[in-house]
Amino acid sequence: MMVEPGGILKVAAALPYVVHPPSDGRSVFVVPFFESRSGEWFFFVPRPDKTLLRIAGSDVVIGSYLTSEALRPHEDLYLPLEDLVFQRMSFSKLARPLMGLEDVVENLASIVELYHLVSLRSSENRIEGGQLAEALVEYLLVTARSMYDVLQVLSREASLLIKRVDDRSKSLMHQLSDSFADVALHGERPGKKEEIQKMYRMPPALAAFYAAHAGHVRLLKQVRDRVIHRGHHASYVIDLDEGLAVPTRDRPWSDLPIWNDGNTAKNDLGSLRAVFAYIAKEALDATTGLADAYASFLLLPDPISPANRMFLRGPLNRHLLALSEMLRAPWERRK
Repeated sequence: MMVEPGGILKVAAALPYVVHPPSDGRSVFVVPFFESRSGEWFFFVPRPDKTLLRIAGSDVVIGSYLTSEALRPHEDLYLPLEDLVFQRMSFSKLARPLMGLEDVVENLASIVELYHLVSLRSSENRIEGGQLAEALVEYLLVTARSMYDVLQVLSREASLLIKRVDDRSKSLMHQLSDSFADVALHGERPGKKEEIQKMYRMPPALAAFYAAHAGHVRLLKQVRDRVIHRGHHASYVIDLDEGLAVPTRDRPWSDLPIWNDGNTAKNDLGSLRAVFAYIAKEALDATTGLADAYASFLLLPDPISPANRMFLRGPLNRHLLALSEMLRAPWERRK
């Protein structure tokens, strides 16, 4: 059913991108939609009476939208987890944590942009630049940790919706904690797949996901604790001709499993940009890992809009789309 700007839809199931309206308690999330064949944008906003008003609009500046392929490949980020929830797990309780996921991704993109601005500032004033870089490291670590807790909220809410085959009144899994670390770690030790599976009556694929990321979550916690609770100290960010660096022989930097000849310079000083790229990439990869885990053991319904995918647009997403390249060429001032 097509409706012109100013027109009204009575139900979300009538939105132009809906092919398979859900009938199992899921919702249809209202998002901007670009219809590739006609080249037309569709924007709808809810009204007080729960109907939907189509408004005029020519593009998305920032935020999620639905279409068949990315319209701006350097700004539009595809997140399999976001697409999975929108298409096949669109329960109302997952809408808010999905927005939280988008917020964290946008923050990661902003942090990498700020890193480059701080590095430029450091080339002009090394003392100011180093202090700004250290503050930005703390922001990165806090944001990366928050990604795992956002994933945990999504996982916890999704797990409560999955029922046992022999008793539909009971959840398949034991209730999960609000904290990713509480599920993935046993004290300070990374949990093993079998341990996590047994403790939470968790499907093997999901337990394997937690076990695979447990070591990194512990590492993030240890690095954050050492950086933030370090007390008085000499500056740990060193300005080199190649770019900003940290001493890889000293903890917590020596704990990172990334150092090689390509990202270290004289005196075992390692690229700080490589640290930023590694931590941001691990956080994004975890979102895909969670999507893959749930998709592997759930009998999922048909996608709501099978010819389309969700993309997250942001002018700074160019950094997130280039993380692998940053890891291959980590020194920001090296020609």
